[in-house]
Amino acid sequence: MESSMQDMSMEQKVEQIVTYHAPDEDGIKRISNIRESTKFLILTILRNCPPCADRSAAIRKVREGMMTANASIVVPQVQL
Repeated sequence: MESSMQDMSMEQKVEQIVTYHAPDEDGIKRISNIRESTKFLILTILRNCPPCADRSAAIRKVREGMMTANASIVVPQVQL
């Protein structure tokens, strides 16, 4: 599959990146594990950090990390 990715045009690579990719059974389990860990970390931040802009930013970045990790599971890795 690696060589077929190299043979793709730039447009095909972008299409690959932005297309919805449903997870398989294993992917669903791994995404669920990441989600549970993310919930734990967000709750830990909420319980230990005072309400402020930094706490909000921390939660946003944790959520962003979760989404990026999930994407690594389902989106074929394309080098642009």
